[in-house]
Amino acid sequence: MATCVSSIAKRPRISIFPPRGDLLSLYHEYRLAHEAQLTALCQQRSGKFLSISSAEPLERVVFDIMRRRGWIV
Repeated sequence: MATCVSSIAKRPRISIFPPRGDLLSLYHEYRLAHEAQLTALCQQRSGKFLSISSAEPLERVVFDIMRRRGWIV
């Protein structure tokens, strides 16, 4: 009686995607680098860049954050 051993069982499991926690960290790293690049580009053209959460109320952004930064008088 012959036994058949699958070669698939012996192969290490390889994934092209990093573990979920690492992927989230990588996303935040790239997002922060992109925001820094946008900030630099805006400053070169005498502009301003503000990154906010979509959960942030518009009133707070306009009347608190932008006013404190002197963007709105």
